[in-house]
Amino acid sequence: MATPSALLAAAARDLGYSRWDDPQTGTKFGRWYADLVGNPGYGGNGIAFCAMAASYWYDLVDQGCPGLPESYVPYVYSKARKVAGSVLSNKRNAKPGDVVIFDWNNDGSLNHVGLVELNKGSYLQTIEGNSPAGYVQRHTRGWGTVAYIIRPVWEGEDASAVEDPTVIAVDGLWGHDTTALAQMVYGTEPDGEVWNQNREWRGLCPGLTIGWKWGDGDAALRAGGSPLIRAMQEDYRGLGLYTGEIDGLVGPKFNSAFIRRFKADSGAVDDGRIDRPSISVMAFQRWLMERAA
Repeated sequence: MATPSALLAAAARDLGYSRWDDPQTGTKFGRWYADLVGNPGYGGNGIAFCAMAASYWYDLVDQGCPGLPESYVPYVYSKARKVAGSVLSNKRNAKPGDVVIFDWNNDGSLNHVGLVELNKGSYLQTIEGNSPAGYVQRHTRGWGTVAYIIRPVWEGEDASAVEDPTVIAVDGLWGHDTTALAQMVYGTEPDGEVWNQNREWRGLCPGLTIGWKWGDGDAALRAGGSPLIRAMQEDYRGLGLYTGEIDGLVGPKFNSAFIRRFKADSGAVDDGRIDRPSISVMAFQRWLMERAA
Protein backbone atom coordinates (compact mmCIF):
# COMPACT_ATOMS: atom_id res chain seq x y z
CA MET A 1 0.00 0.00 0.00
CA ALA A 2 1.35 3.43 -0.95
CA THR A 3 2.23 5.60 2.05
CA PRO A 4 4.01 8.91 2.58
CA SER A 5 6.90 6.97 4.12
CA ALA A 6 7.25 4.80 1.02
CA LEU A 7 7.16 7.88 -1.21
CA LEU A 8 9.86 9.66 0.79
CA ALA A 9 11.99 6.53 0.91
CA ALA A 10 11.82 6.33 -2.89
CA ALA A 11 12.83 9.99 -3.19
CA ALA A 12 15.61 9.59 -0.61
CA ARG A 13 17.19 6.83 -2.70
CA ASP A 14 17.84 9.48 -5.36
CA LEU A 15 19.56 11.93 -3.00
CA GLY A 16 22.90 12.82 -4.52
CA TYR A 17 21.76 12.07 -8.05
CA SER A 18 23.65 14.30 -10.48
CA ARG A 19 22.62 14.94 -14.02
CA TRP A 20 26.31 15.58 -14.71
CA ASP A 21 27.22 12.02 -13.72
CA ASP A 22 24.33 10.44 -15.64
CA PRO A 23 25.89 8.49 -18.52
CA GLN A 24 22.88 9.01 -20.76
CA THR A 25 21.43 12.10 -22.44
CA GLY A 26 19.25 14.26 -20.18
CA THR A 27 18.10 12.98 -16.78
CA LYS A 28 16.52 9.76 -15.58
CA PHE A 29 13.43 11.79 -14.68
CA GLY A 30 13.21 13.47 -18.06
CA ARG A 31 13.67 10.20 -19.93
CA TRP A 32 10.91 8.61 -17.84
CA TYR A 33 8.55 11.53 -18.48
CA ALA A 34 9.39 11.53 -22.20
CA ASP A 35 8.32 7.89 -22.41
CA LEU A 36 5.21 8.60 -20.33
CA VAL A 37 3.91 11.43 -22.54
CA GLY A 38 5.45 10.30 -25.83
CA ASN A 39 7.59 13.42 -26.29
CA PRO A 40 11.33 12.69 -26.55
CA GLY A 41 12.15 16.37 -26.01
CA TYR A 42 11.78 15.97 -22.26
CA GLY A 43 14.65 13.49 -22.28
CA GLY A 44 17.12 16.01 -23.70
CA ASN A 45 19.88 17.96 -22.04
CA GLY A 46 19.13 21.19 -20.19
CA ILE A 47 15.52 20.37 -19.24
CA ALA A 48 14.50 21.45 -15.72
CA PHE A 49 13.25 18.35 -13.93
CA CYS A 50 11.91 19.29 -10.48
CA ALA A 51 8.28 18.59 -11.40
CA MET A 52 9.21 15.49 -13.38
CA ALA A 53 11.16 14.18 -10.37
CA ALA A 54 8.15 14.63 -8.07
CA SER A 55 5.98 12.91 -10.69
CA TYR A 56 8.49 10.05 -10.97
CA TRP A 57 8.60 9.43 -7.20
CA TYR A 58 4.82 9.35 -6.92
CA ASP A 59 4.68 6.96 -9.86
CA LEU A 60 7.26 4.66 -8.25
CA VAL A 61 4.94 4.00 -5.33
CA ASP A 62 1.82 3.87 -7.53
CA GLN A 63 0.23 6.87 -5.83
CA GLY A 64 -1.71 9.59 -7.60
CA CYS A 65 -1.42 13.26 -6.70
CA PRO A 66 -3.47 16.20 -8.00
CA GLY A 67 -1.38 18.17 -10.47
CA LEU A 68 0.94 15.28 -11.30
CA PRO A 69 2.39 13.95 -13.52
CA GLU A 70 3.61 17.24 -14.96
CA SER A 71 6.78 18.94 -16.17
CA TYR A 72 5.88 22.63 -15.71
CA VAL A 73 5.47 23.97 -12.19
CA PRO A 74 2.60 26.44 -12.83
CA TYR A 75 0.62 23.62 -14.46
CA VAL A 76 1.08 21.47 -11.35
CA TYR A 77 -0.79 24.10 -9.36
CA SER A 78 -3.39 24.98 -12.02
CA LYS A 79 -4.34 21.32 -12.37
CA ALA A 80 -4.34 20.62 -8.62
CA ARG A 81 -6.58 23.55 -7.74
CA LYS A 82 -9.35 21.97 -9.84
CA VAL A 83 -9.48 19.08 -7.36
CA ALA A 84 -11.48 20.26 -4.35
CA GLY A 85 -9.49 20.37 -1.14
CA SER A 86 -6.17 19.32 -2.63
CA VAL A 87 -4.51 22.74 -2.27
CA LEU A 88 -4.31 23.34 1.46
CA SER A 89 -5.98 26.48 2.74
CA ASN A 90 -3.28 26.78 5.42
CA LYS A 91 0.13 25.86 4.02
CA ARG A 92 1.57 25.53 7.53
CA ASN A 93 -0.47 22.31 7.88
CA ALA A 94 1.95 20.62 5.48
CA LYS A 95 2.64 16.95 6.19
CA PRO A 96 5.28 14.48 4.98
CA GLY A 97 4.50 13.36 1.45
CA ASP A 98 2.79 16.58 0.41
CA VAL A 99 3.94 18.46 -2.68
CA VAL A 100 5.34 21.93 -1.99
CA ILE A 101 5.39 24.69 -4.62
CA PHE A 102 7.77 27.61 -4.23
CA ASP A 103 7.60 31.25 -5.30
CA TRP A 104 11.13 32.51 -4.71
CA ASN A 105 10.36 36.23 -5.10
CA ASN A 106 6.78 36.26 -3.76
CA ASP A 107 5.67 37.80 -7.05
CA GLY A 108 3.07 35.23 -8.08
CA SER A 109 5.49 33.34 -10.35
CA LEU A 110 5.66 29.68 -9.36
CA ASN A 111 9.27 28.60 -9.75
CA HIS A 112 9.97 25.22 -8.21
CA VAL A 113 8.45 22.10 -6.66
CA GLY A 114 9.55 19.43 -4.19
CA LEU A 115 8.32 16.94 -1.60
CA VAL A 116 7.71 17.76 2.06
CA GLU A 117 9.83 15.43 4.16
CA LEU A 118 9.28 17.07 7.57
CA ASN A 119 7.29 20.01 8.90
CA LYS A 120 9.50 21.50 11.61
CA GLY A 121 7.03 24.23 12.53
CA SER A 122 9.17 27.22 11.63
CA TYR A 123 10.43 25.64 8.39
CA LEU A 124 10.07 22.65 6.08
CA GLN A 125 12.57 19.93 5.29
CA THR A 126 12.21 18.86 1.67
CA ILE A 127 13.56 16.59 -1.03
CA GLU A 128 13.82 18.37 -4.37
CA GLY A 129 14.92 17.57 -7.87
CA ASN A 130 16.98 20.01 -9.93
CA SER A 131 18.03 21.98 -6.86
CA PRO A 132 20.62 23.18 -7.55
CA ALA A 133 20.38 22.61 -11.28
CA GLY A 134 21.14 19.03 -12.14
CA TYR A 135 20.98 17.50 -8.65
CA VAL A 136 18.57 15.85 -6.19
CA GLN A 137 19.12 17.25 -2.71
CA ARG A 138 17.55 17.69 0.71
CA HIS A 139 16.83 21.29 1.78
CA THR A 140 15.33 23.34 4.59
CA ARG A 141 12.94 26.05 3.40
CA GLY A 142 11.35 28.95 5.25
CA TRP A 143 7.64 29.64 4.87
CA GLY A 144 8.28 32.89 3.04
CA THR A 145 9.10 31.03 -0.17
CA VAL A 146 6.27 28.47 0.10
CA ALA A 147 3.39 29.35 -2.20
CA TYR A 148 1.19 26.23 -2.02
CA ILE A 149 0.97 22.81 -0.47
CA ILE A 150 -0.79 20.06 -2.43
CA ARG A 151 -2.04 16.94 -0.68
CA PRO A 152 -3.10 13.67 -2.30
CA VAL A 153 -5.59 11.21 -0.85
CA TRP A 154 -3.54 8.20 0.19
CA GLU A 155 -4.77 4.65 -0.21
CA GLY A 156 -6.94 3.71 2.73
CA GLU A 157 -7.95 7.31 3.44
CA ASP A 158 -11.46 8.62 2.95
CA ALA A 159 -11.47 10.51 -0.33
CA SER A 160 -14.03 12.87 1.14
CA ALA A 161 -11.62 13.86 3.92
CA VAL A 162 -10.30 16.91 2.12
CA GLU A 163 -9.72 20.34 3.56
CA ASP A 164 -12.75 22.53 3.99
CA PRO A 165 -12.26 25.47 1.57
CA THR A 166 -14.36 27.65 3.86
CA VAL A 167 -11.69 27.49 6.59
CA ILE A 168 -8.66 29.67 5.92
CA ALA A 169 -5.73 30.99 7.93
CA VAL A 170 -6.30 34.36 9.60
CA ASP A 171 -2.81 35.63 8.82
CA GLY A 172 -3.41 39.08 7.30
CA LEU A 173 -2.03 38.01 3.93
CA TRP A 174 -4.49 38.08 1.03
CA GLY A 175 -3.37 35.20 -1.12
CA HIS A 176 -4.96 32.36 -3.06
CA ASP A 177 -7.03 30.88 -0.23
CA THR A 178 -8.51 34.25 0.79
CA THR A 179 -9.29 35.08 -2.84
CA ALA A 180 -10.91 31.69 -3.47
CA LEU A 181 -13.16 32.03 -0.44
CA ALA A 182 -14.02 35.65 -1.34
CA GLN A 183 -14.94 34.49 -4.85
CA MET A 184 -17.18 31.85 -3.32
CA VAL A 185 -18.88 34.41 -1.07
CA TYR A 186 -19.31 37.00 -3.85
CA GLY A 187 -20.30 34.48 -6.50
CA THR A 188 -17.52 35.15 -9.00
CA GLU A 189 -15.38 32.55 -10.77
CA PRO A 190 -13.51 30.65 -8.02
CA ASP A 191 -10.01 30.45 -9.50
CA GLY A 192 -8.13 31.91 -6.53
CA GLU A 193 -6.52 34.63 -8.63
CA VAL A 194 -7.05 38.37 -9.04
CA TRP A 195 -6.14 39.36 -12.58
CA ASN A 196 -5.68 42.66 -14.42
CA GLN A 197 -4.48 44.87 -11.59
CA ASN A 198 -2.66 48.18 -12.09
CA ARG A 199 1.03 47.85 -11.22
CA GLU A 200 1.04 51.54 -10.25
CA TRP A 201 -0.79 50.71 -7.01
CA ARG A 202 1.15 47.59 -6.04
CA GLY A 203 3.30 49.56 -3.60
CA LEU A 204 0.17 50.39 -1.58
CA CYS A 205 -0.75 46.72 -1.32
CA PRO A 206 2.12 44.61 0.09
CA GLY A 207 -0.45 42.43 1.89
CA LEU A 208 -1.84 41.21 -1.44
CA THR A 209 0.31 38.18 -2.15
CA ILE A 210 0.02 34.93 -4.11
CA GLY A 211 -2.36 34.95 -7.05
CA TRP A 212 -2.42 38.72 -7.69
CA LYS A 213 -1.55 39.64 -11.27
CA TRP A 214 -0.15 43.10 -11.90
CA GLY A 215 0.25 44.82 -15.26
CA ASP A 216 -0.02 48.04 -17.21
CA GLY A 217 -2.70 50.42 -15.94
CA ASP A 218 -4.32 51.14 -19.31
CA ALA A 219 -4.38 47.44 -20.15
CA ALA A 220 -5.94 46.72 -16.74
CA LEU A 221 -8.69 49.25 -17.40
CA ARG A 222 -9.36 47.83 -20.85
CA ALA A 223 -9.55 44.33 -19.38
CA GLY A 224 -12.10 45.49 -16.81
CA GLY A 225 -9.99 44.56 -13.81
CA SER A 226 -11.08 41.67 -11.61
CA PRO A 227 -14.69 40.43 -11.35
CA LEU A 228 -14.14 39.87 -7.62
CA ILE A 229 -12.93 43.43 -7.02
CA ARG A 230 -15.82 44.81 -9.11
CA ALA A 231 -18.26 42.86 -6.94
CA MET A 232 -16.62 44.20 -3.80
CA GLN A 233 -16.67 47.77 -5.16
CA GLU A 234 -20.39 47.46 -5.82
CA ASP A 235 -20.92 46.07 -2.32
CA TYR A 236 -18.95 48.90 -0.71
CA ARG A 237 -20.73 51.51 -2.83
CA GLY A 238 -24.02 50.18 -1.54
CA LEU A 239 -22.68 50.60 1.99
CA GLY A 240 -21.69 54.20 1.23
CA LEU A 241 -18.00 53.44 1.57
CA TYR A 242 -16.79 53.54 -2.03
CA THR A 243 -17.10 56.52 -4.38
CA GLY A 244 -14.74 55.50 -7.18
CA GLU A 245 -15.35 53.81 -10.52
CA ILE A 246 -16.55 50.22 -10.68
CA ASP A 247 -13.40 49.23 -12.55
CA GLY A 248 -12.26 46.05 -10.77
CA LEU A 249 -8.99 47.63 -9.64
CA VAL A 250 -7.53 47.98 -6.19
CA GLY A 251 -5.98 51.36 -5.40
CA PRO A 252 -6.31 54.25 -2.94
CA LYS A 253 -10.12 54.52 -3.13
CA PHE A 254 -10.75 50.78 -2.95
CA ASN A 255 -8.19 50.33 -0.19
CA SER A 256 -9.77 53.11 1.85
CA ALA A 257 -13.24 51.57 1.48
CA PHE A 258 -11.88 48.14 2.38
CA ILE A 259 -10.19 49.44 5.53
CA ARG A 260 -13.29 51.36 6.63
CA ARG A 261 -15.49 48.31 5.94
CA PHE A 262 -13.57 46.35 8.58
CA LYS A 263 -12.54 49.21 10.86
CA ALA A 264 -14.95 48.18 13.64
CA ASP A 265 -13.44 44.68 13.75
CA SER A 266 -9.81 45.60 13.14
CA GLY A 267 -9.29 49.11 14.51
CA ALA A 268 -7.22 49.88 11.41
CA VAL A 269 -6.33 53.45 10.50
CA ASP A 270 -7.47 54.47 7.02
CA ASP A 271 -4.13 55.24 5.38
CA GLY A 272 -5.03 53.73 2.00
CA ARG A 273 -2.57 50.84 2.46
CA ILE A 274 -3.14 47.12 2.73
CA ASP A 275 -0.06 46.20 4.73
CA ARG A 276 1.80 42.91 5.18
CA PRO A 277 0.33 41.55 7.36
CA SER A 278 -2.86 43.61 7.43
CA ILE A 279 -5.24 43.69 10.39
CA SER A 280 -7.97 44.67 7.91
CA VAL A 281 -7.29 41.52 5.90
CA MET A 282 -7.46 39.50 9.13
CA ALA A 283 -10.92 40.94 9.81
CA PHE A 284 -11.87 40.24 6.17
CA GLN A 285 -10.72 36.62 6.50
CA ARG A 286 -12.83 36.13 9.64
CA TRP A 287 -15.83 37.76 7.92
CA LEU A 288 -15.48 35.51 4.89
CA MET A 289 -15.48 32.37 7.03
CA GLU A 290 -18.56 33.57 8.91
CA ARG A 291 -20.37 34.28 5.63
CA ALA A 292 -19.39 30.95 4.11
CA ALA A 293 -20.31 28.88 7.17
